[in-house]
Amino acid sequence: MTSEFTQVVVMRMDADPPSQHTATLAGGQGELLVLRVDDTVAWCRGESVLVVAGAPGDRMFLQSVYVSPNGRYHMIRRVTRWKRFDQRDNQRYEAQMPVRVRSASGWKAEATLEDISSGGLALVVTTEPGDAHLLVEIRANGYRSELPVDVLSMSDSLGGNVLHCRYRELSAPQTAFVRSLLAHLEERAEAAARAA
Repeated sequence: MTSEFTQVVVMRMDADPPSQHTATLAGGQGELLVLRVDDTVAWCRGESVLVVAGAPGDRMFLQSVYVSPNGRYHMIRRVTRWKRFDQRDNQRYEAQMPVRVRSASGWKAEATLEDISSGGLALVVTTEPGDAHLLVEIRANGYRSELPVDVLSMSDSLGGNVLHCRYRELSAPQTAFVRSLLAHLEERAEAAARAA
């Protein structure tokens, strides 16, 4: 698989905030991969690194940890296999996690993140927001991000109102956070399916 890709996007998930860099996949053997990163990056041994490769419509990703530097070359160790991922796919993953929501008009609420995809998310709230533009604060895997969303529609649920939302333009750290959360939820779903 590694020979198919040269240009990749590397997301440092342990950075605060997460950072994104363009890199060249220079080689690899077994679980070890070598990246050439032209940016000056202060890597830390053992930090989480998400690698995204491929053309739009046919993207793959893998999770890895940082091993060691050698000038502009950096060695990482794969901890997952390559998996399919594309933002246009918009596969939704059940989340069921507490989040905080607020609007510019001052409305605030505790909510439940029902599901999430690369294109948007669904929230359950007990009160109706007074605004269609919201910020959703998610804490997951030791990180926090506030994602800007537009409410597309609202429906009734036993637990309150379900807000169906689409992301407004996300920054690179916000995109990295969403990708990491989706990868985590996908692995959780796969583990649950294996255990069933």
